[in-house]
Amino acid sequence: VSYFSETGPVMGVPKHSLYFNGFTYRFATAKNLQKFSENPDKYAPAYGGNCAFGMVHGRESTIDPTVYEIVDGRLFFMINPGTRKQWNRKADKNIRKGDANWDRYFGNIR
Repeated sequence: VSYFSETGPVMGVPKHSLYFNGFTYRFATAKNLQKFSENPDKYAPAYGGNCAFGMVHGRESTIDPTVYEIVDGRLFFMINPGTRKQWNRKADKNIRKGDANWDRYFGNIR
């Protein structure tokens, strides 16, 4: 939730956790936990939090939670700044490819 605020990402704590679509999410505040639980599809990262550029190639991969983009209200994580720069060159095309690969390999969870 904090990714969508002016403060940007804030480390969550175990006290404010929620399990959603096979993933455990942690929030910095009870208010952010409540906002997420009321509309998880708005806040959950694309591709289960995997690197968006990796998903373009059909691969799950780790991310750096400080390297991200929000495009059309969707949160996309990247593995590093160089990957983000490369992904952004063709973001629309990469989102279409990433969505197709995610659906093919992992189901319709976004």
